[in-house]
Amino acid sequence: MKIKLSFCELHNPLFLGGTNLDLKLSVNHSKGVISLTYDREAKEVHVRYNNKLAIIPTSNVASMTPADPKVLDDEEETPELKPEPPIRHGKFKAQVSTPQQHVTEGLGSGRTND
Repeated sequence: MKIKLSFCELHNPLFLGGTNLDLKLSVNHSKGVISLTYDREAKEVHVRYNNKLAIIPTSNVASMTPADPKVLDDEEETPELKPEPPIRHGKFKAQVSTPQQHVTEGLGSGRTND
């Protein structure tokens, strides 16, 4: 299955067709029209620029953005992870009423087990 990409970021700069295209490749590149395609079977990104073709393995790709986000919707969606609330041990106070009282009252009182 081939997926058209709108953006691709590489680990190493790409030199293709006599032009240094840098790390970030976009379909609307300032240096001309670039065609980006990801081949899922071969695990390669195909870059066409200036009548030249570059085949980039996914080990050199940092990130890819599909041109049509609905391409991947047919796959099983991962459930959203909800962050767990922090564990609270009693009530903490930041104020002290006497000079001998410790700043963090409560479990452990902010002290070591000496």
